[in-house]
Amino acid sequence: MFNISGIKTCETRKCPRSYIKRFGAGVIPGFKFFAALILLVSVSISCPAVEESNRNRNCQLGDSAFYNGSFEQAVVFYKRYIEESSVNTQDLKDAMERYITACIRASMPDEAEQALDEYEKKFPQIERVRKVLYRADILMLRFKYAEAESLLRDTLSDKIITGDLYFQVLSALGFVMLQQEKWFEASEIYALLEKSGSGTDWESVGFRQKLYAMIMGGSLSDSSVLLNAEIKVANTKDVPDLKILSLLLMIQEKRFSDLKKNYASLVNTIPRTANPLLYKVNMLAAKHFLKVGTPGDAIIFLKDAFDFAPSSYDRRSSLRLLINTYVDANMKKAAAATAMKYIEFYQDSPDVTEIKIQCARLFAEQNMNDDAVNIYQSVIRDSHIAPAERISALRQAIALLAVSGKIKAAADMLSAIAEKGLTEREQLEAKFILGKFYFDQKLYRQAADVFIDVSSRNSQWKSDSMFWTMQSLIKLSEYATALEVARKIQKENSDPQIAMETDYYQSFILDKLEKYAEAREGYLAFVRSNPDNEHSPSALFDAGNISFRLRDFPKAAEIFKDFVKRYPQNPLAANALYKCLYAAYFNGDTEEIARINELLERTYLNSPFAVAAFFWQVDYLRNGGKLKEADNLHWNVGTTGNIADNSSGFTALPGNILDNYGNFSINNDNSVARFGDSGFWWSSSENDTFYAWNCYMNYNYNDVFPTNSVKNCGLSVRCVKD
Repeated sequence: MFNISGIKTCETRKCPRSYIKRFGAGVIPGFKFFAALILLVSVSISCPAVEESNRNRNCQLGDSAFYNGSFEQAVVFYKRYIEESSVNTQDLKDAMERYITACIRASMPDEAEQALDEYEKKFPQIERVRKVLYRADILMLRFKYAEAESLLRDTLSDKIITGDLYFQVLSALGFVMLQQEKWFEASEIYALLEKSGSGTDWESVGFRQKLYAMIMGGSLSDSSVLLNAEIKVANTKDVPDLKILSLLLMIQEKRFSDLKKNYASLVNTIPRTANPLLYKVNMLAAKHFLKVGTPGDAIIFLKDAFDFAPSSYDRRSSLRLLINTYVDANMKKAAAATAMKYIEFYQDSPDVTEIKIQCARLFAEQNMNDDAVNIYQSVIRDSHIAPAERISALRQAIALLAVSGKIKAAADMLSAIAEKGLTEREQLEAKFILGKFYFDQKLYRQAADVFIDVSSRNSQWKSDSMFWTMQSLIKLSEYATALEVARKIQKENSDPQIAMETDYYQSFILDKLEKYAEAREGYLAFVRSNPDNEHSPSALFDAGNISFRLRDFPKAAEIFKDFVKRYPQNPLAANALYKCLYAAYFNGDTEEIARINELLERTYLNSPFAVAAFFWQVDYLRNGGKLKEADNLHWNVGTTGNIADNSSGFTALPGNILDNYGNFSINNDNSVARFGDSGFWWSSSENDTFYAWNCYMNYNYNDVFPTNSVKNCGLSVRCVKD
């Protein structure tokens, strides 16, 4: 049990009947869960009676901002109020108390503490308890609950405190226990507040806070009995708070259907001002609905949470969660609008840049590129933001302008930063991005000029700029100059990745300059050193092509066989095997020709190179006078008892069929049909707009079958001489 024996009680008969001062008709909602925040209600509500003075005006503006929940704005006005009240001690005291309270409400503990230190120096005669309450709130803002608890308990046990200050300290201690989720101890403290404050508004405050602690602590049956009994006898002004507690009880009892129904009927009767209890209901309900995967229900509660949040920290938290919930619900327009609201309200928040980036992305996803670019530009222009974030925003803005076709606007933005960046580093980075932008837009001459300029300066962009200078010159077919740059990179560059990439491109450039032997050796060396690099398949394939140009057919065969072995799944593999066939032909290796053709048909049957190799072998056999072998190869003679003997006199050579997706026909077992199984020949007769007639023949049947196919299929054509 929590020890309250050291807390001196204030008997009601010994205390003046001091009611909490009110704003309008009711106690200020939202102050009941805080320590020093409650102090504000015991401070005189009226601003100094200085007719039409700036002091009076700033005080009024601060009060208006405060009670509308614009706590940061209230801090600004109260600070002016302090500056203009320096000659009037009473006004200065009033201004400082308002300023400290606003700082606490705005979640600005450093500013509050600094002002409190100054307040203690200027007004040492002010009772210690008032200062303790301020100090406790500052500790709680820093989540130092144990220190706040110790401070408040020492204060309560130090001496007898009377009046509102005693009740405020007791309430503050209860709040500290709530923050530590010490529900039973909190309920005992609030029961003491209820008893000690009998006959004052503190009695109802104590009761409600006790009930809150009981509900959160799981004493649901007892809470329900107390709550229902109190609602029957409560004053009209107390009923809304009791009904909010009923909502909290529904959440703890997991009666979420009842919660939605009762919340909808109650919420519109509650003033749209800070209300910590209702905020708690909003956040607990929203988190439940998010957990069960119904973001639409969560949004109902989160939209209201912002209005009822008791502090700036809570307001920001609810707004951020609402943005993310809209995103989860795929409500991008609402998410972007809420993000813009966050940006407007919390321009100085530490996370505002993150929200801006998220907002810009939401706009971009809705093709609202101009709005997205405007957000990115606000990030780019903010010198307080880290350079990496600003450059990232710049890249995103440029990409959006490019997608929108606003090439000149993108180039102008980059050029402006390149010329007027805050630092030389930012200028050079912007210039490098400009070069990449030109390159991506295929404006290679402009890109080369920019990269040459950047690479001439000693900066972190020098190596990258030299590399992209080489790339730009390659695109411009200025190979001799590109080779000079490549060799300079190899000599000066210390970046291993750039050096490796340059090795490949240097061989590519040598190939273009017809320095074939040197290029081939470079390609092969690159593959040996970097077998898994993305350029290695191209390097090895080009080395084989160079061997063909040099008529070094044995070397070509060796390279292309190595290609198929290393990269069998590469799109160039079938082509490489086909080139092996030609190399075997030039090497006079007829057995190798047959082996390669069989391998192509078995491994890459759906490739056009397999088709080409098949017909190439048929022609090769015919040209060699081996007609029977050619016909047998074509019609698969000898398989499954087929009797293809050209008894029709058609002398047809089957070529399979390509469907309208570019694939060869398949057998019943989903395997690709062999070329020698069947043939399809177009007729000159159209069936309709989309289909035309053709003839179909199969090695296993004596008949010719008429059929029709989509016109964009690939069939054979029979040429007839007039």
